[in-house]
Amino acid sequence: MNKYDVFLEGSFTTLSPLTYTNPGTDKLPVIGGKPYLPSSAIRGKLRRKARDAVIMETGARLDFDDFFFLTLGGLNNESKGKKKSGDDVAEGASNEAEEKAAAAKESYGIRVIQAAERFNPLISLFGAGPGSPVAIPAKLAVAHAIANDIKYPVDKFNRPLISDDGKTGCASIVHPCRTDDARRSPADITDIVSEQFFDTYLERMAVQKEGSDLKKRKADLLALKRKAGADKDLIAKEINDIEQALKAKPVAISNIVLDYEVINPGVELATSMRVLRATENDLALLARAFQLLARESVFGGRIAHGNGLLAGNFVVSIREHGSLASRREVGRISWTDPFGEAVFDGEPQKWLDMQMPWDDLDFTYKALAAVAVPPAKRVSK
Repeated sequence: MNKYDVFLEGSFTTLSPLTYTNPGTDKLPVIGGKPYLPSSAIRGKLRRKARDAVIMETGARLDFDDFFFLTLGGLNNESKGKKKSGDDVAEGASNEAEEKAAAAKESYGIRVIQAAERFNPLISLFGAGPGSPVAIPAKLAVAHAIANDIKYPVDKFNRPLISDDGKTGCASIVHPCRTDDARRSPADITDIVSEQFFDTYLERMAVQKEGSDLKKRKADLLALKRKAGADKDLIAKEINDIEQALKAKPVAISNIVLDYEVINPGVELATSMRVLRATENDLALLARAFQLLARESVFGGRIAHGNGLLAGNFVVSIREHGSLASRREVGRISWTDPFGEAVFDGEPQKWLDMQMPWDDLDFTYKALAAVAVPPAKRVSK
């Protein structure tokens, strides 16, 4: 079986604002003062597109284990794979016997990796985690997609300097808004609401005003609590009373939509990918994943705002694995329409056209789990 080392070098280009904020914050992730699209987002998108390609071409419908095995690499179940007393080594067995059992287990792990390479190119490419029969390392490595080498100005915290005009650097702040029709243009909705609507609306607005006043009082108390000499116990009690009162308040009519940071349209995000020891099946499935990615090249959050549309442009180079020859450029994968078709030039087009031996492949969890089960090993006392 011929194997290849494949390298893709290029970039994504933002066609609309892109936001990918860290959990619990509205800030863009930053490396060296430059915002970036995390590699996990790119790998995860490609993995799901590879999964979709498998389903489209085989007509398979995935059960619970198979879905999470292909999509996430398995479910982390700590009870799976735990050695029970006496399973592998009898009680009182020597350290030497335990070492032999561990070596046997490791050899079967290698068999699973070999089976994945032969029968399951998706797992071969993207790997599998603790929830799989054994941990399987990924062949595909993806770098973070980092805003290009333009020296964007940064603040004292080494973050992109952002201004409301969006011209200072590669990022901006978006200020979303929502409209309350009952307040803005009540005459326009009179014909579509009930007679009781405005009575209920005014009552709700009064309650909402009370809630706003309570929140302001809570903010004042928090500031007062930090001052020297403040009666912290008394303040804490009042804050607790306010929090309980706020829980009883109805949901606000017009929820505030928080500002968030975006990478501006037109920014180039440089990245690279590599696949070492790739088989022809690996390359064929990777090409199909890129084909489906180009048809829905949407990343990040707030996609209902039209965010996250990306173009892609990658130069592909290759060498035979283990060869002393230098890698050579063999083609390109690119797309400009985030809902269109990718252009495959050179070798990548051949990978896409390759007929995969679907009848000989097996993408199920059970197939690799069966390989992972070693014969019973018991050591006599």
